[in-house]
Amino acid sequence: MKIKKVLATVALLTPVYALSAEFVLTDSATNTYVDHWKTSAQALGMNATVPFSIEKRRLNTGKQNGVDIITIDNGELELTIVPTSRHGYLPGAQRG
Repeated sequence: MKIKKVLATVALLTPVYALSAEFVLTDSATNTYVDHWKTSAQALGMNATVPFSIEKRRLNTGKQNGVDIITIDNGELELTIVPTSRHGYLPGAQRG
C-alpha cells in the first residue's frame, strides 16, 4: 500500500511538458496591431505527422475593408473565424 502512495506522489510531482507558443497580435495597452501573421507546425519547429497552420489577416477592399479573419487549418478541416464581424465565422471546408 505504501508503494502505491509513493508512486502516486511521484507521478503527481513529475512535470508534464507541453509544447506551447504565445504571439501578441493585438494589444491596446501597448498599441500593438499586426495586419498579417501566419505560423505552421514547420515554422514552430514541430515534428507533426499532420501539418497545421494558423493565419490572421485583414481584408482591405470594398465592404469588407478593415475586417480581420483568422484561418485555422489542421490538414483535414479548415475553419475561418471573423472576430471583427457580426457573423463570427465563415463556412469551413473539409478535405477527404
